[in-house]
Amino acid sequence: TEGIRGWEASRRSPFTSPPLHKGADGEGTPPLHKGADGEGTPPLHKEAKVGRNVRRQLLLPKGSQDAGRSAQPCPADDSFIRRKSMKLYPAIDILDGRAVRLLYGKRELVTDYGLPEERAKMWMDAGAKALHVVDLSGAFEGDSRIDGAIEKIASLGAEVQSGGGLRSMDAIRRRLNAGARWVVLGTIAQTNPELFAEAAALYGDRVVAGIDCKNGFLSVRGWTEESGETGVSFGKRAKEMGVKRCVFTDVSRDGALVGAALDATAEMAEKTGLEVIASGGIAAMSDLEALEKRGVYGAILGRSIYEGKIDLREALARFGG
Repeated sequence: TEGIRGWEASRRSPFTSPPLHKGADGEGTPPLHKGADGEGTPPLHKEAKVGRNVRRQLLLPKGSQDAGRSAQPCPADDSFIRRKSMKLYPAIDILDGRAVRLLYGKRELVTDYGLPEERAKMWMDAGAKALHVVDLSGAFEGDSRIDGAIEKIASLGAEVQSGGGLRSMDAIRRRLNAGARWVVLGTIAQTNPELFAEAAALYGDRVVAGIDCKNGFLSVRGWTEESGETGVSFGKRAKEMGVKRCVFTDVSRDGALVGAALDATAEMAEKTGLEVIASGGIAAMSDLEALEKRGVYGAILGRSIYEGKIDLREALARFGG
């Protein structure tokens, strides 16, 4: 009998609750631990704050198999499911004072969506915080014209990221003074690299590299000309100048709702070290999910939200951007 009891005791898990002591009423109570004054106290618990949660830990009595082992708090409940959010930028492209969408970046393939400030309010009412606003007239013709529209949109409380027609330091300064938080510079990196470097040095993180590509090579001047430099090469140069972020657009997909350029976007992030904002072709929530899995920093939403392919409110709730 004693041998059986010893065998059973040896099989007891170190996590098995200690035996209860029977009181006069027959009820079991936890064993008391003796303090320095000889008084018995029940097992102590301490609370450890982890994030917003609280964990209770049992202090094991000395001599137990776990004595001396550091009691580690459990991670917060949501630490295993928390994901990195992806910033979403509803797009507002402005051509001749109107909010429009182009197909493949072609001026003649245009759809009108009304006044820019009205569209901005609609996206913000859906929960958007940041907006991507492009001066298409300036991109095609070379001079910035949308400072007044930027002022109206910024006055709504939007964080404005804006590009198009920014080919002089004066144009960049005016766009920022109008209320843009970030400026997207692309063409001048090819036509005037010294100016691009000067802007990057002066404005730091407020300068975003605009990397618009066809077949891997940069497209400039409103996507009407192709340079001989690859997008990845330009991205590396921008990174060396202190630029932190880029907007990467696959021009062949823009406005076509054919899906994001997943491999090219991921390659841009991996090879340049830039935080990449994906643009062009995004058509469904599945595109956003795929981009998020690739570790992409953000995404610009254009025709997909204008035509209701993606519910902006739902996307913002899902990705936290």
